[in-house]
Amino acid sequence: MNKYLISLAALALAGACGPVLAQDNGAFVGNAGVGQAKYHVDEATGGNYAQDDSDTSAALRLGYLWHGPVDFGIETGYVDLGELKASLISGAVLEEARVSAKGWMLGATGRYHFADPWFVSARGGWLRSSSDVDYRVSAPVGPVAGSGNADGDGWYGGVGLGYDVSPAFSLGLNYDRYRVEAKADGVSADADVDTWMVTAEYRY
Repeated sequence: MNKYLISLAALALAGACGPVLAQDNGAFVGNAGVGQAKYHVDEATGGNYAQDDSDTSAALRLGYLWHGPVDFGIETGYVDLGELKASLISGAVLEEARVSAKGWMLGATGRYHFADPWFVSARGGWLRSSSDVDYRVSAPVGPVAGSGNADGDGWYGGVGLGYDVSPAFSLGLNYDRYRVEAKADGVSADADVDTWMVTAEYRY
């Protein structure tokens, strides 16, 4: 899926950015966002299970935007998706786990001004994520604890609504889905993480 999105992004850029490149009509872009992340994972069954699947998220993107009837650009950045907390009590045994995900992004972005200064935006591309896991098992025979880390190649995509405060600065609200894929020692674990973020963007 991630290779498919990257291929589409490359084709879109190649076809749409050629004419505006000749005009040298573009700007460097810095975009920062903060908001809420929600993890979508399978829940454990049996016992007394509790899960906190929402946390604060943040992202930073840098890129270049070519202007035209529809603006197109490329971007790279880093996203922190917060953490997922889960616990399970089964008899006299308590199991607790924390999973956090972060990742590097590389992709394409576009926007359309439907009623100046308002615009809609879309983005998508490759996500190189890193997931950290901490767990603890408390039992009558004594506690057991450990941690681990796994990396993987996934994808991201989203849409947004923005408002140009000035020619160089805008504010927006963005929804993005991140496909986190982690593999280590032959074991894989995947999760979808949705984020809503308020963003601020500066163009220069």
